[in-house]
Amino acid sequence: MATTAAVLNASTPTAEYARLEERIIARDQKGASDVLYRLMKQSRSVTEITRETVRIHAPYTHVPYRPGSIRGTS
Repeated sequence: MATTAAVLNASTPTAEYARLEERIIARDQKGASDVLYRLMKQSRSVTEITRETVRIHAPYTHVPYRPGSIRGTS
């Protein structure tokens, strides 16, 4: 199964996403919100912002595993 890494093009504000990652890891909701607001003011696409936010937060998200939960047979 192939996976796709988040690919940032040349116009992507990597410094802003680094700052967003720093604020998310620090659990600073106000700081992360400020960075997200700046990204939106730059007219970044919602898809890009969501993709990067998920990429940053996913390793720290706990998703409980129950055998059979994918098939719907708890």
